[in-house]
Amino acid sequence: MWPAQPIVAVTLPFALVLLLAHRRRRTVPAATKSCYVDTTAAAAATDATATSAATAAAAAAAVAAAKAAAADVSIIARFDNLTFIHKPACLGMHPGGKRKPKISAGELLCPACGRSFGKDSNYAWRRMHDHLIHNKDAIHTSWHDAHPEGFKRELEEEQVTLWHVLRGWPAETLFDEPPPPPDGEEGITIHFCNRLDQGTSGIVVLAASAGLADAVQREWSEETTRKTYLVMARGTTAASFVVDRPLTDRSTREPTQRSAVTAFELVRTCDAGELSLLRAELVEGGRHHQIRRHLNSVAHQVVGDSKHGKSYINFLLQTQFGLQRMFLHAERLRLRHPRSGEMLDVSDPLPADLEAFLARLPP
Repeated sequence: MWPAQPIVAVTLPFALVLLLAHRRRRTVPAATKSCYVDTTAAAAATDATATSAATAAAAAAAVAAAKAAAADVSIIARFDNLTFIHKPACLGMHPGGKRKPKISAGELLCPACGRSFGKDSNYAWRRMHDHLIHNKDAIHTSWHDAHPEGFKRELEEEQVTLWHVLRGWPAETLFDEPPPPPDGEEGITIHFCNRLDQGTSGIVVLAASAGLADAVQREWSEETTRKTYLVMARGTTAASFVVDRPLTDRSTREPTQRSAVTAFELVRTCDAGELSLLRAELVEGGRHHQIRRHLNSVAHQVVGDSKHGKSYINFLLQTQFGLQRMFLHAERLRLRHPRSGEMLDVSDPLPADLEAFLARLPP
């Protein structure tokens, strides 16, 4: 044991120094403190202004990129009022909203018009979502009439989506037998049969009527239907593997986990095995972010994915090899036409930006 006297001799000076410092801090003049507070507030206001300006600049850049990408939207093929469209990566599908639906006595109700879509289920959510998209103008009007004081329309004129682009096209360009425009509206009604995330490029199917769109959506569960994607993942994967992992369908906010199966096949490795180019097929499911979440679950995250990927890998690939977006492309779609019964097999080649990225990667 150390003697107590040396310990006191050593610690006493430090205690005195701390006490003096504390008293000095408490006797700071009021004017000095007010200046300090004002300076801090001014710095915070400056930072907030800079952040707001940066956010506005980023939003303006995103709008400019979307407007530029509008020229890249093209028709791949047309089959009896089904049209296959190439969607660029930076375009979203349609204007989004944040209105929450209502659930009353187990039934799903439209948040705007109150229409019932039956028992709360995944199918009911899908029907309600299509109803909101197909009738957005009428729903906006009814919602605005009911909530004139607090409603802020989120479908701004500056927003550019695939919906905006296709609404400006002549109906004769999109369909063999174009439907008449809805009463009191200009342009055509857009019926999407499938959806791709913003950041994903590839094939989108468009139907001329809601009935045909519903029939195509029922075909997704058939064994003859095939959805194939090209995706770049980190690390070296097996030559072929299957991920069978149930997922919640976040697009409908349904908490129940549903079956989801994705099959992957290795096309080639890049960058000395640091990256793997895969061909992914949705065997079962089609859940929200299914490929991205399945690859994340086996530690082979999609490169460029800001939500489920690795940020440091995304940063390195962006700065060194120019990858500006997620490497995920809907390459091929095979389904039976619900009216004619003909098997349709449509392909969309890899976009130029992803081809250029592959060319820059070392083998």
